[in-house]
Amino acid sequence: MMFGICVINATDGNSYLIEASAHSNRVNYYAITQLTFFDTSEELSLVDILSYPQTIHVFPEDGNHSKAEPSDLIIHVDNNTINFVNHTPETIRIQESGTGEIAKEHELTWIGPVIPPFGNDKVVFEKPGIYEWDARKAPTLENPLWWDSHARGDIVVLADDMDDLPLEDRLRMGRAILMNSEIPYAGMGIGNAEHALKVSLRSAVYEMLPDAVQYYQDRAEQLMPFDIPIITE
Repeated sequence: MMFGICVINATDGNSYLIEASAHSNRVNYYAITQLTFFDTSEELSLVDILSYPQTIHVFPEDGNHSKAEPSDLIIHVDNNTINFVNHTPETIRIQESGTGEIAKEHELTWIGPVIPPFGNDKVVFEKPGIYEWDARKAPTLENPLWWDSHARGDIVVLADDMDDLPLEDRLRMGRAILMNSEIPYAGMGIGNAEHALKVSLRSAVYEMLPDAVQYYQDRAEQLMPFDIPIITE
């Protein structure tokens, strides 16, 4: 398997991120993404980073496509309902990311609706924070004691004031926000030693875009609706 990535500053004045991979002398993945740049001196409101519409679609197994689209959403506690649409021929349940074992369901913080095949239902998130969700397939005769994991993602619930949230929660929320942004990151994690959100950019971005680290540091800070330390490297 061979993988390549580069940034091209095109004659149309735009920059494009090009990614490709090949196996056995055949291209099996190819993508071109136009890099977008914003005025990082502007102050964004919460409305600017919220997700619309507030709907998550759950799809059948397909090796070439995501099983949830989108898998992550950013919403506000004042508009805190998400509609889950089941496009599969199986019954699914929306729940906290955790055990699917029926005997241990009492360990889950929350369990949402059971959604029949090709049905839909709503989940309400009442407090600000980050919620890891699972769409799990109903037990079967072959697997009677377990809800099998099918798709998952993160829900970030914002509020007008989030200063009281623990730093760890804000760091996890910040990571989800940046992972859903246009920033061309190669890795993103929470540094335990620094107690900060660490962002590493793709190598081609460093090589082809002057001042990339400073720009994306400013952009990451602009997208944050609360204070957290961010390290772009």
